[in-house]
Amino acid sequence: ELLVIVGATASGKSTLCCGLLGELHERGDFELERPRRVAYCGQHAWLRRSSLRQNIVFGLPFDQSRYDAALAACGLLADVRSLPLGDAAELGERGVTISGGQQARVALARAVYAKPQLALLDEPLAALDPALREYVWHHALRGALSDAAVVLSTSDPQLALLADKVLVLHAGRAVQCAAPAALAATPGAFADLIADSLADAPLYTGMSPAVRPAASPLVPARNFSQPASLAASSLGAAATPT
Repeated sequence: ELLVIVGATASGKSTLCCGLLGELHERGDFELERPRRVAYCGQHAWLRRSSLRQNIVFGLPFDQSRYDAALAACGLLADVRSLPLGDAAELGERGVTISGGQQARVALARAVYAKPQLALLDEPLAALDPALREYVWHHALRGALSDAAVVLSTSDPQLALLADKVLVLHAGRAVQCAAPAALAATPGAFADLIADSLADAPLYTGMSPAVRPAASPLVPARNFSQPASLAASSLGAAATPT
């Protein structure tokens, strides 16, 4: 299942992810059980000074097909081909030798390679251009991680329309939690976030009509489906790093 956490800036999205990870002190009479295999991607990709491959495999036994699948799911095949030493290229401290979008995708590929039971993803798509964001959504979050419980925080509420369930935060508290279709049809915090986002960008397509807000403005839609040409452009000849 894919749960998307949305809310305004400083609403508590990253804090909730850290809490689920066990990085915060728990208060109250409850116990939070976590699965044994948890993968985490923070807002700022954590990379060490080693090769691209080592940053993805990260001490786990190397499996070529599993590794190639993680690269493909995160749109990294073209990036690897563009590096002089391929996946043996050293990334430098904190990945300074590659772009922010590449850093985010390498960190996400590490999560994919780990085959987690729970994946906590804090804004991993924010640094990607629209084409790569679509590709990674379909092939990583909805593809390679489909057997995991995925918790994704994002500042883009339109992405939440494509989730299985949406959690809306406001001032550090959960104010709504339901399927996106139900929230989109109900006046409240989520509908307000969608309306605000539509003022800046048109609605994504590629979603069930049932989850589209009934009162959406008549604006040209951004294509959020998976065109056949996208895989070719993402995995074909190397393009300008994102």
